[in-house]
This record gives sequence, structure tokens and C-alpha cells, in this order.
Amino acid sequence: MSVRKYGYTFLGRYNILDRGSGNIEHDWYINKVFKQFGSEISKVISLGCSVGINEVLLGINNPDTYFIASDIDSDAICVANSGVWNLDDIRPSGFALASIDEKLQELYEYFCPKEYFKIDFQRGTLKLLRSVPNVKFQEIDAKNTELDDDSFDMVITHMLGGENCFPYDQSYVKLGNEIKRILKPEGFFWNETGLFKKRNDTDSSQFYRILKKKDTYEMESSPTSIEYLFPGSFKIHDKMICIR
Repeated sequence: MSVRKYGYTFLGRYNILDRGSGNIEHDWYINKVFKQFGSEISKVISLGCSVGINEVLLGINNPDTYFIASDIDSDAICVANSGVWNLDDIRPSGFALASIDEKLQELYEYFCPKEYFKIDFQRGTLKLLRSVPNVKFQEIDAKNTELDDDSFDMVITHMLGGENCFPYDQSYVKLGNEIKRILKPEGFFWNETGLFKKRNDTDSSQFYRILKKKDTYEMESSPTSIEYLFPGSFKIHDKMICIR
């Protein structure tokens, strides 16, 4: 009988599949997105990157893509720029398993190539051994990035969706509008619910969801509005009042 354990990153999910053999099945969906659509993605901004370990890994895996990894927390950006992470600090980024140390070490070694990282389980640190020049960390307010219109092929949000970071109020609406503004027509938007593509027409508030179907990707025929992805509302007497 197999025992399936799940771990979550801000960018996707990996599966730990233990069938008694000790094998681990890794599944990091965002990597598959870049493998499929990487030729269309040359400039990416990640909003809410925290200490930035996921962006470093993406930068290593996609050296021809330029990443801006941003967060409003200046302390998190300082950690990201230092290239030294405390394991307890990056476990919320996905490296958290209720598992034995050997499994955890195998997971780190799979995602963090030895030529780039040194893992010290005794000291509880992960150290970057060489620079990743295509990743730049920057302190940015996701609601007001002050970046140019239509300047990114892909926008990534981590846990910015929902009540974890933004309540469903006007600040959430501002986040959606800012993403719509800085994303190029036909650019990709990734959030915790999946992958979307911006329409290439005057109605740039519309997005198409891209679904993975086995080994292929399929775009939904009906568009999804930015208002649906970033609703603004607040609770009054247990009733949801929508803001538009």
C-alpha cells in the first residue's frame, strides 16, 4: 500500500510517494509550465517572493529568462540577497515534510543542485555557492509597482491571493489592476489556482485559464475576468457585499 504525502510551494506542489522502495515522486508544476511555454517567457516578475528561494530555483532552471523577485518586506529581500537561508525560514516556501531526515535531504538535493547550493542540516542552513545573474531581488509594493505598462511576459503571485495577505477589499482590487497593467497582451499570469493567459485585444481585463491535460495544455474557450480573479468585497452581518 502506498502512502502519499504532500508538500506545497508558493509556485506549485510536489508529491512524495513512498511505496516501500524509498522513491520520491517530484511534481513542481511551475517547472512544467516553463518547459512548455518558456520560449514565450523572457521577463518575469514574482510578487510576494518572501525570502526568494523559489525564484532562485526558477532562475537556475531557466537561465535565459530574467526574473524580478519582489516583496514589500525589506527584511525578506535582505535575506534573499544574502544567499544564505535558514531552513526553518524556507520551509514555508515548500520544503516542509512530516518525514524522516533522509527524505527531507533527498528533497533538497532534488530541487537544489549541489553545484549551486550547500546544505548544512546540523547548522540548519542552505547557502548559495554561486550567483544567479538572471534573478534580481527588489523591494516592491505589489499594489503599486511603479513599473512600466505591458512590461512582463509573466506575473507570478504567491500567497497574495485571499485573506492570507490581502483581505477581499479594495486593496485586492488594486493588486489585480496592477497585475493587468504590467502584464503584456498574451502574457501569462500564475496564481495559487493555476495558469492564465491575458487576452490580446482591447478588453485586457479578460484572461483565459490554461489547463493541463495529461501531457498537453488546453486553453478554456470562455474567458475569466480580472474581477473574478481579484474580487473586492467585505462582510456585513455575514453577507458578502461586492465592490467594483
